[in-house]
Amino acid sequence: MEHHTSEIAKTGKQFVVLIDDLDQGWDNSELANNLLLGLLSASAYISAKIPNLYCCVFLREDVYSILVSKTQHADKYRNIERIRWDKNGLISMLNERIAYNRREHEAEPAIDLFHSVFPEMVGTTYADNWLIERTLSRPRELIQLARNYTESVSDDKPSDTAPKNSEIIYSSWKLQDVCSEYSNQYPNLLTLFNTWKAIFNRHKYSYKKTEIVDKLETLLLEVAINETWLNEIMSHKHPEIELLLVLYEIGVVGDYVAGGSGGGAKVYYSFADTHEPRFDEVHFHPCFRKGLNMVERIRN
Repeated sequence: MEHHTSEIAKTGKQFVVLIDDLDQGWDNSELANNLLLGLLSASAYISAKIPNLYCCVFLREDVYSILVSKTQHADKYRNIERIRWDKNGLISMLNERIAYNRREHEAEPAIDLFHSVFPEMVGTTYADNWLIERTLSRPRELIQLARNYTESVSDDKPSDTAPKNSEIIYSSWKLQDVCSEYSNQYPNLLTLFNTWKAIFNRHKYSYKKTEIVDKLETLLLEVAINETWLNEIMSHKHPEIELLLVLYEIGVVGDYVAGGSGGGAKVYYSFADTHEPRFDEVHFHPCFRKGLNMVERIRN
């Protein structure tokens, strides 16, 4: 396409080429990685060759990190922008959608867009915090959770019970969603989670290292998956640790780090932080807990 694009560009036309959904067929194989590296090289080449063409390639951050680690020419692929969503950005996006829908339905203007739809509190947590905590800081998850909530509300007033009712449906969707997202890299992942639910029904969501190691050892003995990725895990001296690293990589669990005497405890997740996990204590992410039939707390 280089020749034809160059000829059209000579007329003064300007182009933006957007390339997305590359993770759908990516399985971290040598072939897949080389294809993506070739694409990055070709996009850089065509953008340099045709000044009025801008080529933008969208990649998941974990895929990008793997690619640059496998090439001696990583400096060629440093022209990047990281898209990171924080709480303010996500709530602003939600407010824009609320405003649009109010205009479409000719509703009266709302002073507080967010609370025209959502309650002030969900239990003891502010509704905006409650929603954001149940996402992996990506818009599509927040939109899905908001849609599940609005479909479960019986009238046009905000409900403080509907969010928790809709959370079960959302969490099951999110569990299937993450399995679909990593289906090429970790096929049959949903079977692993279904096995967890079957043998650890109504268990807690936080574990000390010894506890999660015991749980994963049992899980690996019970799960019936004959896939290359899991067989490779089983070949390691400590397969339960290797599986824990996979769960951390895909965002299902986070590394809980206790604060000092002044507090400051935090759960680190791979999608939000550059962090070397120690796994002294792990927490399952809130968006997966209901889908895995976990309880919020264990009462003695």
